[in-house]
Amino acid sequence: MDNVINTDEVKKLYDNMMCIWPESDLWHTYTYKYMRAYLRRELPQFNIKNTTKILNAGSAGNKYGIDGEHYHVDICYNKISYLENALEASIEDLPYANEYFDGCICMGSVINYTDAAKSLFELARVIKFDGFLIFDFEQSGSLQFICSKIFKKNAVIVNTFNSGNTDRLWVYSMQYILSILNSAGLVAQKIEYYHILSPLAYKFLNDENKAATFGKFDEIAKYIPLLRKCSCNVILTCRKV
Repeated sequence: MDNVINTDEVKKLYDNMMCIWPESDLWHTYTYKYMRAYLRRELPQFNIKNTTKILNAGSAGNKYGIDGEHYHVDICYNKISYLENALEASIEDLPYANEYFDGCICMGSVINYTDAAKSLFELARVIKFDGFLIFDFEQSGSLQFICSKIFKKNAVIVNTFNSGNTDRLWVYSMQYILSILNSAGLVAQKIEYYHILSPLAYKFLNDENKAATFGKFDEIAKYIPLLRKCSCNVILTCRKV
């Protein structure tokens, strides 16, 4: 169906990947490095200790080099089964009590495989008041979709690429995501845009590795307001209030 993401297909795709972030995939290597650097730069403000309970939602077993007591949740259990505090579950329906975690990270466009409203309300539910949520998502306002019916739609499913595989996910408008956050009691304190020109390059080149090289211009492009808001990826740092 056009308006449904098949969770079994998503699970099959990631179960069959030997590496979630292969070095041969320049697009996703850049994505991983950007997210990791962002987390390491932003998380110190939340005074992370070894005892800080962090929900690592859709982690695929990755801690991104950050401290804290990680609780790993993923629909692909074989990617996290070797870790402590690991559970197979969807972020739309988490098996944890209200306000159980000090904070949550949800990186790698995990939100885009789910109903964003269900997921963000559920993540908000399990985070303590004044706790943090940092998540990454792909937006419909990307230059990849400019001049198409997809551009800036609230929620639409698209066919895209993932390490040489065809992938299928939701893309969401920034306005839609911010409205969900507001309803869920979450305040976006910082918005970070990246993969700004690379999606436009992909639109013309149809080659993810060649397009990924345009990521080097992000540090310039993100200072141009109208341009940066048309990025493919967005990271939001939020507080629960």
